[in-house]
Amino acid sequence: MVDADVVIRDELEALSSGAPDERPDWDDVLRRAGDRSPRVRPRRLAFALAVVTAAVLVATALATGIPGRLGSWVSGTPGSPAPAGLQHGFESSNRAAYAAFPAGTKLRLLLSRTVGGTTFSLLGFRNGDAYCLRLVRTDHPDAIGRNECLRAEELSNVPALVVGDVRFSVGDPAKNVNGVYGFADDTVRSLLVERLRGQDAVAVKNNVFLSLRSVRAGSVQDHPLPNPVFAIHARLRSGGTKNVPYVSASFPGGVVPGGKRPTGPSYFGRSSQQSVPGPAKVTAPIAHPTIAWLKKHEERGKPLPPVRFGNVVFGRVIQPDPDDPVAVGIAIGARGALCDYAFAPLAPRISGGGCGTWFQQGPIRLGTWEVAPIEHFNGFVADGITHVTAFLGSGRIVQAALRDNVFTVAVSATELPARIVGYDAQNRVAGTAEMLGNSVLRPCPTPTFTKPVGALPRAKPWERIDLANMTVNGKQILGLSPAAVEAALGKPAVVRGAAQTTNGVAIPELRYGGALPSSLGLSVTFSKKGDRIFANQLFFQSPSLTDAKLGHVLRMDPLVLQHAIERRYGSVYRLYMSYGSVPSFGCNAILARRGRPSGLGLGLDPYRPSRPFLVIRKNALG
Repeated sequence: MVDADVVIRDELEALSSGAPDERPDWDDVLRRAGDRSPRVRPRRLAFALAVVTAAVLVATALATGIPGRLGSWVSGTPGSPAPAGLQHGFESSNRAAYAAFPAGTKLRLLLSRTVGGTTFSLLGFRNGDAYCLRLVRTDHPDAIGRNECLRAEELSNVPALVVGDVRFSVGDPAKNVNGVYGFADDTVRSLLVERLRGQDAVAVKNNVFLSLRSVRAGSVQDHPLPNPVFAIHARLRSGGTKNVPYVSASFPGGVVPGGKRPTGPSYFGRSSQQSVPGPAKVTAPIAHPTIAWLKKHEERGKPLPPVRFGNVVFGRVIQPDPDDPVAVGIAIGARGALCDYAFAPLAPRISGGGCGTWFQQGPIRLGTWEVAPIEHFNGFVADGITHVTAFLGSGRIVQAALRDNVFTVAVSATELPARIVGYDAQNRVAGTAEMLGNSVLRPCPTPTFTKPVGALPRAKPWERIDLANMTVNGKQILGLSPAAVEAALGKPAVVRGAAQTTNGVAIPELRYGGALPSSLGLSVTFSKKGDRIFANQLFFQSPSLTDAKLGHVLRMDPLVLQHAIERRYGSVYRLYMSYGSVPSFGCNAILARRGRPSGLGLGLDPYRPSRPFLVIRKNALG
């Protein structure tokens, strides 16, 4: 058995047909710069694509759902027939997709926008009570694009709803385009889309909206700060505004309560313990959960195409809902692991997946997904479970599609948390799985210090820094070997000989002042280049840390420290990210050294505000 899930990001760029998502690894940047804020929900891979079958757009189908609210759709003629190139591109991608929409699906062009020199087309189609949108680069009509559908009940209580966050990389030199698109009912005149910096007013046309912005892509060492969408407000035709439920997709993201940001530094914190309806107690436990047909290698569903990970012994592809193109691969992998693979509509290959233990947490095993406005959950249930229901924090109840032990269900992220409940043939609860709620934007806390400066012990050699020269105990530590660091700073409290491994080579970590991450005063971490292993980062959280000119730097509020560094060392450092100004990065700040890649990070863990930190890095932004 494989004890931990293995999740991959497989061939995303290749699937984008020249328009890959641009997703800088900012989690890694901040992690190496000292960010230890928790990731509230797992960001596991799957394209957030359509989950309902599309059919020809006809008036009889459009007259169901929410009549009187989406006037242009109820009439049967929103927009105009899609240009031949866009229709042909969709059909071409659909034919090549392993999970495809029905042949004959007709699209209509709802609106177009040109951003960063690239034109994007927003197309629509309907099927029953499902409202579907497709956003694609007009010059790449056969690309996967961004495709999403939602059920009528998800639109029943809100004036507008975001159905997709989008990120494209376009042009040469590259530009990143990001934004949101969705539906708005007849009461909405326009949408006010608020970003981290600035806002956009976008008109509603054909009951849909699209907001996009572009920014130069830059590089790891010179990368523009992200400017994600934070909140959305509907401007009503009758006057006034309404907050539109939205979960920011920044990394990590969450809910901005009431759509209003705090005026000072902020971060996305853990969700509150919101009660979720539905049964929580298992009344008919399954003693030895398994999937018999899979272990017997029965050929159900479709054959699993070749995959690049998992070392599949036997696998099949199951489509839980016959009227829904979404498909899930289920397989037995290396050492008996249970593997799942996501097949997104219009994608010619798997979008991702993972392998792990069989039902370690009970008879329901969740598969892979990505945080998105419409969350697409899938998973496996053990024999004995005959139907699966999702109970949402909003109070809504959604029946999942289930076939051959594989289930799928799509819900709006604004309705989380949720509880997935599996029932047996007697309608008894056989298993449950919890889906966490969204993180919430909160002000960064004020640091709390247990000892005044006068009561602190005298600074040790490794606690004496000079930010002007980025030295410790008068010596340049960055770039030194482990032995040279120890010679300069003294014997560490702990040496973790294999803190990480690169190409089979153990990379150490030296800890001073304490053995545990919560108690250490200094952590020296190393990188490997060629045959060299060298100090790459110095992470300080000792209260006695003293700068030659600023004094006890970790006995200052982080924002005060940031301003002090700007005043005293403005000729040495430039401010890249002000403290708490990018909540998805937590309560952190970054200052880059002028003319060099090195720099500083500072901040605090909002759950341990008594221990602010300072980071000296060889590469401040990557």
